[in-house]
Amino acid sequence: MSKRLAIKTNGDSDQYIWTELPGTSANAGALVQSAGGSLADLKQYIGDGHYQLIFLAPAGDVLVKTVEFSAQERKHILKTVPYLLEENLISDIDSLHIVMAKPGSDSLTVAAVDEENMAHWLALFEEAGLTLNLCLPEQLVLLPQQNWSLFYWDQQYLFRNQQGMVYVIDSANIEMAMNIATEQFAELPGTINLIVSDEMEKESALKGLPDALQHLVAVEVKPLQVSISEQLSFASTWNFMQGKFARTAQWTAIWKQWQIAVIMLAVAFVVHTGVSYGELQQLDAKNLTLRQEIEKIHRTIFPKGQIVDPKRQMETELKRLKGGGSGGFVIILEKIGGAMNGATGLELNSISYDVKNGDVRLDLVVENFQEVEKIKAGVEKHGLMVELLNSNAQGQKVRARLRVKG
Repeated sequence: MSKRLAIKTNGDSDQYIWTELPGTSANAGALVQSAGGSLADLKQYIGDGHYQLIFLAPAGDVLVKTVEFSAQERKHILKTVPYLLEENLISDIDSLHIVMAKPGSDSLTVAAVDEENMAHWLALFEEAGLTLNLCLPEQLVLLPQQNWSLFYWDQQYLFRNQQGMVYVIDSANIEMAMNIATEQFAELPGTINLIVSDEMEKESALKGLPDALQHLVAVEVKPLQVSISEQLSFASTWNFMQGKFARTAQWTAIWKQWQIAVIMLAVAFVVHTGVSYGELQQLDAKNLTLRQEIEKIHRTIFPKGQIVDPKRQMETELKRLKGGGSGGFVIILEKIGGAMNGATGLELNSISYDVKNGDVRLDLVVENFQEVEKIKAGVEKHGLMVELLNSNAQGQKVRARLRVKG
């Protein structure tokens, strides 16, 4: 049986760390010490040994997200996945290489990487005379967790929230990230699972976390090799070496044998389809015109956002805005507007609506704290519940965050 060697980058583009995973050597219970160096050093380390090479794609270059959907959306979820990732991306959707797990009853976990990065990594290993068997996201060590999870290794945290998003955060920024994730500690998770690779890193990992979260932390010491080995059952799902990046040596040999026959078949197909090409062009033009008209109408009503299915999106948006009973968004917003009318020096920074919980959140600036209390009292007169999340001085004025529930 081949040994398994996990490989990850070590900050510099030409430096790597590799370690043999447990259960693959003659002494299955022993942990092999990690080694490091360039790919040339890795080639020398392997020598004549038979290894299954597993490259961990850097978490900073990979997006892992759990997407939730309704029963009605399940039929089309696989087609809309790229657009559901759009708000979390900097690069173009068309440049992504996406792999995903089998959809559950109401959620789907997706991993995405830029195709240029993927091609670059494979080229580096090929130039070094190394053949990768698997390319997995570094976030794999946190995929099965249910609560908030942190994996600390080499002065970096992998952070997974309850929504399934996994981020890579360095030690210098972890406190700020935790503040944002908990909305300045207004909303705390039940538990934070902190995994460290060894006892020596335990103190550093805890030291980086905010004091306000320390009582929620449950620490587990688990070497990186063990964490990776435990999750290899997910390898077939999260392996980026599929689709256009699948190993092609066998297909190249088959192509050489059937090349002439395939070309002749392709020519025959082109001739056959050319007969009806003119009619298809006309139908495509009509379809495009109708689609443009529908999208034009949709855009006049909803000027922002990605258009995937205009009719369905419009129905969903109308249901969301309508809400239910006395707690609908439009009704709540009308009552809030009446309460804020006349507030001195009012500046509304943002307003958001949580469809699931029926909450409206306000971020506003007023002349003084008395104005905040007036707005609260005005909203409560309309039969709504108001919670002051926090307030602080902003220059000569007061900034406050309120949560209003129907």
